[in-house]
Amino acid sequence: MRLVALFLVAAACSGGAKAPAAPPAPSAPTEPAPTASAPAAKPRTTWAPTQMTLAQSGIVPGWLDTAADPCVDFYAFACGGFLKSATIPADRSSWSTIQIVDKDAEDFLHQVLEDAAKAPSNDPTLAKLGGYYAACMDEAAIEQRGIAPIQPLLDTVAKVTDEASAAAAVIELHANTIFALFHIRPAQDAADATQVIASLDQDGLGLPDRKYYLENKGTMAKTRAAYVAHLGRLFQLLGQPAARAKASAAEAMRFETQLARAQQDDVVRRNPRAVYHRVERVGLETKIAPSFPWGAYLQGLGIPAATAINVHDPAYYTAIAKLLRTTPPQVLRSYLTATVLREEADDLGKAWVAEAFTMAQLLTGVKAQPPRWRRCTNRVDDDLGELLGQSYVKARFAGDA
Repeated sequence: MRLVALFLVAAACSGGAKAPAAPPAPSAPTEPAPTASAPAAKPRTTWAPTQMTLAQSGIVPGWLDTAADPCVDFYAFACGGFLKSATIPADRSSWSTIQIVDKDAEDFLHQVLEDAAKAPSNDPTLAKLGGYYAACMDEAAIEQRGIAPIQPLLDTVAKVTDEASAAAAVIELHANTIFALFHIRPAQDAADATQVIASLDQDGLGLPDRKYYLENKGTMAKTRAAYVAHLGRLFQLLGQPAARAKASAAEAMRFETQLARAQQDDVVRRNPRAVYHRVERVGLETKIAPSFPWGAYLQGLGIPAATAINVHDPAYYTAIAKLLRTTPPQVLRSYLTATVLREEADDLGKAWVAEAFTMAQLLTGVKAQPPRWRRCTNRVDDDLGELLGQSYVKARFAGDA
């Protein structure tokens, strides 16, 4: 919308929408008569502005509200028509002009993946994309496999009996991009933009923010109760009896509440200095959280040589190391199991997907489940985004674009 805004400000506030008349062409200077040996001078070309319609410029006329004065409320002028006419699709929680552009790209990617899945390709990139997408779309096979894809993770969690085995389970989950307790990612060093370093930040909650666990404003208490009930149903889908499932859900919620208390709130995190604490790896291992096996953790994630690390909130890692030491193993198992289930439910069978949607519906207000193809397209984009981007460019743009 920024380019649109610049265009419309110029048009709306300059006294008229028509392009100004072309200035008279300057008088050509007197040229010396060509001699027999000199080539004839090429005729001069004079540029003249051309008129362009709104549609040609990429602006959707119906999105404007021409009854609004752009010099008083430019946003109403530029977007008022869209706001009056747009409706939020049932399978989305919001709708904007940018999302319309996103949907166009998403629809195109969907077709690329459908074609790749149906037709064998000699292109290894398309073959990989098509195979991944086809596997995601094969609901019958997914239903037949049940919880087999996550069983190894559940088995690891089931072995948690003390601090060391709990840390080993956290490492295994993180290696599978299930971020219990915290997450790690590469990030630019805020104090030295020439460096990319490891960054550790708080994570591990099933509700959107710590305040959902700690406040009673509005519907917070009701949302907490719904979340615990949701976890209980996930444990039942796993095969736990109703009473044990209810207890497991309560244990997981109790642990998540302890995590929430230890985490920074949004107000603190607005201060960039509050979330920047670069340390060398030895600082993590000897001062911040010495009881957590950081060497094994970085090795397990394939980055054993990482040394410089931004620890967003050092006190949080001290707190979670203590929680791993002092929390009863049964509670740790319930929390880690719940983390696996809520993170992976949407990729399992229909009953799991329906239960995941029940909670998403409560938190986002979305009315209908997104179509399977859209979820699979997004999944491919998440996991094979670089390959999908290459195929998108090849399919959508000419070689000389």
